[in-house]
Formats: sequence, structure tokens, C-alpha cells
Amino acid sequence: MSLHGVLSPVVGLGDKLRIAMDSGARRVILPSENKRDFADLPAELIEKLLIDFYGDPTKAAYTAIAVGD
Repeated sequence: MSLHGVLSPVVGLGDKLRIAMDSGARRVILPSENKRDFADLPAELIEKLLIDFYGDPTKAAYTAIAVGD
């Protein structure tokens, strides 16, 4: 998310998700614009990570905060 609250797509999504998974992440929140990249992700990442997509930066921020609880 930018300082202006704009959700930009994640570039190099597969690599970043693998790093997150290898670091112990179980859930990730991604911009809706990355839905088009979902089909290119390895099955292992899709199976092991709970992936949520959001278009509204406020909802994404509240979800990220709630996940930490």
C-alpha cells in the first residue's frame, strides 16, 4: 500500500509468496489486481497459504490488524 492508500499489484508475486511461506506465513493479503497472477502460482503455494484479495485499502489494513490478534 502506498502512502496515499493506493493498493498496487505485487511484482514477482510467486517469489515473494515463497519467501513469506518459508518464513512461516500462513496467511497473506494481496491487492485485487494480483488475481490475474493467481493462475501462474505453484500449487504448493496455493495449498499452504490462505490468500485474501482486497481492493479497499481500509479493509486490507483492518484485516491485517485483526489477523495479528
